[in-house]
Amino acid sequence: MEASNVVALVAAGLAAIVAVWVPWLAFRFALRQERLRWLHEQRAQLYTEMLTEAFDGLFVPKQCERLRDLRPDHR
Repeated sequence: MEASNVVALVAAGLAAIVAVWVPWLAFRFALRQERLRWLHEQRAQLYTEMLTEAFDGLFVPKQCERLRDLRPDHR
């Protein structure tokens, strides 16, 4: 086997490895990004639900009327 054939085979082998490895890495990176985005969305949804439940019974109409009475009149 001549040296040029060996060099060509090695180059073809490296090209095949790169052709498989690079898309696999890109897919793994995109998958990790999507998982992080999903986690952030779930966390935001959870915080929204927790805040909604925490403030659900806090401002009922009677309390709002009392707050209106306590507020100074600047007319």
